[in-house]
Amino acid sequence: MTTQRPLTKTEQRNAEPSIKDLFPDRWLSPEHLAGRRPVVAIEAVTLETLYSAQTKKPEQKLVIQFHRATLRMICNKTQAFRLAELCKSENYLRWVGHQVSLSAGRAQNGKLTIIVGPIPDDTAADTKPSIATTDDVAGVAEDEYTETPPVDEDGEQYESNN
Repeated sequence: MTTQRPLTKTEQRNAEPSIKDLFPDRWLSPEHLAGRRPVVAIEAVTLETLYSAQTKKPEQKLVIQFHRATLRMICNKTQAFRLAELCKSENYLRWVGHQVSLSAGRAQNGKLTIIVGPIPDDTAADTKPSIATTDDVAGVAEDEYTETPPVDEDGEQYESNN
């Protein structure tokens, strides 16, 4: 007769039903990094109209897709200027192919944010970029932006500029 070993925390989390199965994360957040500092390659940079919960209006935002990643990053002003510095171009279309490191940190306003930095010196140039996937989520913050604008007080959908 064989005895079963106890499940690890990861195995328990994966075996248990979760609301994350019904409402998967769409955007990369600092919590997804879970203390790691992955090196990622920029696959695409797009300008998208997203609804802002803060301003209650659609806004144009830079959205970064990383190679082999399931989650995209909504880029704030600080991250955009840092990417421009690291990629040596203010033209965000030229960022494609560049590698950067990501880490969780705190913004000046005290909120959690994603810090964009250079590739660490000890990282080989041929290292495969990686990033947290939805399977690696330790905890998530609420989405600040949505792709579909909500309806206004009159039941009309906000119009995008696209």
